[in-house]
Amino acid sequence: MLKILLVSFIFLFTSILIPQETLLDNFEDLTGWEIIKSDGVEISISNIEGLNGKSIRIDYNFIYGTGYCGIQKKFDITFPDNFTFNYRIKADSPVNDWEFKILDNSRENVWWYNQRRKNFSNEWSKETVKKRNINFAWGPTANRELKSSNYIEFTIASATGGKGTIYIDDFYFNQLTGKSFDELNPAIISSTDSQNLQYLLNGGSNRIWFPEKDWWLTVDLGMNSEIGGLIIEWGKEGLKNDFSILISGNGVDFSEVYSVSGNIKSSSFIRLPGTDTRFIKIKGNLKDSLSIKSINLQPYFFSEDINAFFVNVSKNSKRGYYPRYFNEEKSYWTIFGVHSDYKESLINEDGMIEVDKYAFSIEPFIFENNN
Repeated sequence: MLKILLVSFIFLFTSILIPQETLLDNFEDLTGWEIIKSDGVEISISNIEGLNGKSIRIDYNFIYGTGYCGIQKKFDITFPDNFTFNYRIKADSPVNDWEFKILDNSRENVWWYNQRRKNFSNEWSKETVKKRNINFAWGPTANRELKSSNYIEFTIASATGGKGTIYIDDFYFNQLTGKSFDELNPAIISSTDSQNLQYLLNGGSNRIWFPEKDWWLTVDLGMNSEIGGLIIEWGKEGLKNDFSILISGNGVDFSEVYSVSGNIKSSSFIRLPGTDTRFIKIKGNLKDSLSIKSINLQPYFFSEDINAFFVNVSKNSKRGYYPRYFNEEKSYWTIFGVHSDYKESLINEDGMIEVDKYAFSIEPFIFENNN
C-alpha cells in the first residue's frame, strides 16, 4: 500500500482556488449582443452550432487594414476579491489583437485584457481571464480599481489586418475563494513505499533519491491550486533522462502537459503557466544511474509570461549563459540599417542584434572548456 508523506510548502502570494461558476451566456441565441466597430471595418454575427449547442460566430473584415470591431453586452456584476472569466473559442483568423473588455455604465471607463498579436487556434480551446490579467485601459475616472461591471466586450483589433471568423461558446464567471498555501498539508506518493521522500520537496536536504525502473512521484496539493511550474534538481549532470509531467484534478485521470527526451542537464526548469491542478505527477524511465535531489513547485508568477520565466531560469543558471537582460541588467542600444530604408535593426554593446520590430534577436556567445 502506498505510503502518504505529509510535507510543507511555502508559496508566496499563492492560494487554493475554489470556483463558484455562473453561466453568463451559452449563446443559444444572440439576445443582448450589440456590434461595435470603427470606420472601414465590416462585421456580422450569427448563431450556429458550437461546442455545446449553439455558439456565436463573428465574421470580420478590415477593409483598409486597420481598425477594430467586436460585440458588447450588458452584464451587471459586482466583483468579489478574486475571480475569473472563462469561455471557449476557436477561429479562422490571421494574427490580430484579441481584447476582453469590462466597461462601466457610462462606457467611457474601460478595463481590459489585451492579447496582442494572438495566434488563434482553429480548434476549440478554453480561454481563462484572471483578475490579475485585467488592467485599467482608459477613461476619465479617478478610481481605477475594478469593482463592478456593466458591460462586457469581445474585440478584435488590427495587428496584421485581413479578414477572419471567430467563434465563442460557454461564457462563465467564476467567483474564487481561497486559502493560503501554508494552511494545507500536501502529500507525496511515490512508486516505492520504502523511502521517506519528504526531503525532496523541502529543497534544503543533501539527501538524494535513486528511483527504480519506470518510476513516478505524485504530489497531492490537497485542493485545486494554480501553479506556474517547477524546478527539478537531478543528482548528476550528463546522464540521459526521459521524463514527463502530468496533472489531474481527481488523481485518476491524468493528462500530460510536459515531456523531455534525453535530458542531460542537472536542473530542469518546467514552465506551466496558469496551470490549475490538484495532482502533479512526475514519471520517467530509468536509463542511467538516475537520481533526484529536489522538486520545487513554483507560484504562478514564476512563468506568468515568457520573459518572467527566463528571468527565473537565468537567475538559477551560470552567469553568461543567458543575455544580460534576463538578469534584469540594462545595456545600451543603437539603430543601424540602410539609409532611407523603412526597416531598421538594433545592436547593443554585447553584440546582440534585433533584426526587425517584433522579430528575433541574435547574440554571440563564446565558450571555453564548456564554460
